[in-house]
Amino acid sequence: MAKRRKQYTLSIAGFLVTAAIIVLLFPKQGKFNYEYQQGRPWQHEDLVTPFDFPIIKSKMEISEEITRIKANTKLFFKVDSTQIRFTKDVLEANIERELVNLDKNADKIIQDIKANPALELAYITAIRKEGDKIIDSLFSEGIIQESENISGKSNDYIVYLLKDENEYTEKFLGDLLTLPEAVDKIEYLCAKLEEKQGLILESALLQSIRPNILYDETNTIKFQDNEINNIATTKGAVPSGQVIISKGEIVNDEKISKLDSYKAYYNKERGALINSFYLILGQVVFVGMLLSFLYLFIALFRKDILKSFKKTFSILSLEIVAIAMVYIISQFENVSLYILPYTILPILIRSFYDTRLALFAHLTAILLSAYFAPNNYEFLLLQTGAGMISIFSFVGFRKRAQLFLTILIIFLTYSALFTAITLMKKGTIHEADTVMYLYFFISCFLTLLTFAFIFIFEKTFGFYSDFTLLEITDTNSKLLRELSAKAPGTFQHCIQVANIAEAAIAEIGGDSLLIRAGALYHDIGKMKEPLYFIENQVSGMNPHESLTEEESARKIMDHVPYGVELIKKEKLPPVLLDFIKTHHGTQQVHYFYKNFIKSHPEDHVDLSKFTYPGPIPFSKETAVLMMVDSVEAASRSVNEPDYQKISDLVEKIIGYQLKEHQYDNADITIKQINQVKKILKEKLVAIYHIRIEYPE
Repeated sequence: MAKRRKQYTLSIAGFLVTAAIIVLLFPKQGKFNYEYQQGRPWQHEDLVTPFDFPIIKSKMEISEEITRIKANTKLFFKVDSTQIRFTKDVLEANIERELVNLDKNADKIIQDIKANPALELAYITAIRKEGDKIIDSLFSEGIIQESENISGKSNDYIVYLLKDENEYTEKFLGDLLTLPEAVDKIEYLCAKLEEKQGLILESALLQSIRPNILYDETNTIKFQDNEINNIATTKGAVPSGQVIISKGEIVNDEKISKLDSYKAYYNKERGALINSFYLILGQVVFVGMLLSFLYLFIALFRKDILKSFKKTFSILSLEIVAIAMVYIISQFENVSLYILPYTILPILIRSFYDTRLALFAHLTAILLSAYFAPNNYEFLLLQTGAGMISIFSFVGFRKRAQLFLTILIIFLTYSALFTAITLMKKGTIHEADTVMYLYFFISCFLTLLTFAFIFIFEKTFGFYSDFTLLEITDTNSKLLRELSAKAPGTFQHCIQVANIAEAAIAEIGGDSLLIRAGALYHDIGKMKEPLYFIENQVSGMNPHESLTEEESARKIMDHVPYGVELIKKEKLPPVLLDFIKTHHGTQQVHYFYKNFIKSHPEDHVDLSKFTYPGPIPFSKETAVLMMVDSVEAASRSVNEPDYQKISDLVEKIIGYQLKEHQYDNADITIKQINQVKKILKEKLVAIYHIRIEYPE
């Protein structure tokens, strides 16, 4: 009793500490306290601003300005002053190469020139002078580098030529030569020269000419970024004393722009003027009330949690982590709260507890988190919907891949609800903030961290989840493989018990995966000395023949403590110990007990030597396992079984257990016990292929 009282005290203290931590995380300044939606009437009294405030541009307006700047950004080019010198140097070498080519073609004039070195030098010098004039003419106009940035631009499009880092001149695109235009001009000017000179110079120039006005991407982007950074974030102001919106007036684009601006300015600047004492008092009451609702729910419907501080702490720690994540993200203006994986909390609690608690804990967390959200109603709607669907889609979990399906359903829920809200607000889908869908995707992707959190919780608190139960119910797991090899009869018994118990618990309501795990491992201790159990005796040899009744009883009962030892040694979920310890309750080993009485009628019977130590079943699952285990084992000894014999056996065994008060501590009703009896009869009849005779 003292231990239980201590656990209750610790649990209550945990709630108080949690409330204190959450209050500390809440912002210590006033908050805009009006709720509104675009396209809906203003439900409050006339809103008159008590101060001047600037009207903030919407994200869409700023985005449009950025798009406009990018479309009309100035294109900067650098004049390469070294290009003219380089081109002239290359020109001379190209002229000499063209002379050699003409000489090879046996041109008589060129051959004569080549034969006289002085004449050849004078000829080359004359051609080069003409070439230098053409180069000077081309580069004085400027040959612009071709790029996709100027493709399709008109002749009156202005480009900017940088002289140095801070000085530039403006030029019409039409005043500059493109490379094809420069080629045309070279051909035109060379045609005016003597034929041979013109041919040589044209060919040499075409090989030498390069643009001298080059696109400067660095300065173009720098200028563009500078213009984007200088975009004004406001568009006018609202003076104090002006009515922002009147009661009943529709919140249209203009009004919502002013309301959003007023809200942002109030929260940032004016909220600090509120009396901090009353602000904190309100937060304490607010947080305290919400956490007290959670406490009352647990106290009324899950009292077992308050009896264990470890369980209470596991739930409260998730609440704190959820609020702390919201607090951290809210410190960054450009990061949305919607990237947070809120649905991890309900999925985690559903994995270790039940659906109702998962939903209630999730609602508590999002009601507390909504205080930080810019649009409380929208936030609550989206997170409530996503949380509910995550819990519902997680029911009946059997495969890890189901988590991926759950995440997909969560994403579709977020998207559908957000789209619906947008349609109600805007009347069109085209104005939806598409970035929100990216936030939803990130949130759902981060939900995959559930796997890691489940593992952490299992190791930290010693809990078990459906993931773990699925793993250990695989008949290829280590202990079950060993049981199959050492005690095949017991293994088959466990399989049958698991199948029947799972069907029974599904009928009356309970954890079918848990009872299957308990059934598969309840007789694991029989591996120690399997031949002492009749289902494993195949040759007719019975080792009990050489033992006294007391020794035989001890051998039989030893499978319980040995099973406990094995589960602890293999570090399997402690919940399996409940099934091992309770599946015989405090019943006697009847066969050897009765034999002892017959053999020693005069001797005093020490009943403790023939009685299992217990405890008796204390849950619906452990109670059902006791029924199914006892009946299935006894049914193997029925000669020529028929429906009546099976029915009588079920009634006899379960009736005896009721008489012995084996189910007094379990939350199971007589009606549910009768349902289990019915399932037992149906399953055993099917196993033994018995036809039910119907009256004519």
